[in-house]
Amino acid sequence: YNKPKKGGGDMKINISELFKYRQYIDAPVCYCLDRKDYKVCDISVYQTEPDTPFQRYISLLQVDEKTIQDNYIQSLNDKHILREYQNTNLCFNAFVDVKVLWEDWWKYYTTAIFELEKTWCEENNIAYVYDL
Repeated sequence: YNKPKKGGGDMKINISELFKYRQYIDAPVCYCLDRKDYKVCDISVYQTEPDTPFQRYISLLQVDEKTIQDNYIQSLNDKHILREYQNTNLCFNAFVDVKVLWEDWWKYYTTAIFELEKTWCEENNIAYVYDL
């Protein structure tokens, strides 16, 4: 547990909280972050916000899951698995399951998402706790 700093912005969001609300680039945006109280909200709040210099609500990060999946397969550095993956009719999760790579994939995936969320927080001046 990271204690908040004294003074100023004591609020932080846990990256694990953002992970729960991850969104994908090929799906509608459903969630935003209220920068005033660091709570995740329905996107409808963001869409009704008046246009002001300080945006209270900010759309959450959208993840390109296909790229993360492809990067994972590349990271295995195994030509045989790569060839099988490129020629399979299985969806990614089924392929990983068949290859008994699920635990390794999940570790890779959560780390990748946490890193993307961390960068998103830094780019948007959101205080965070990296709690992987």
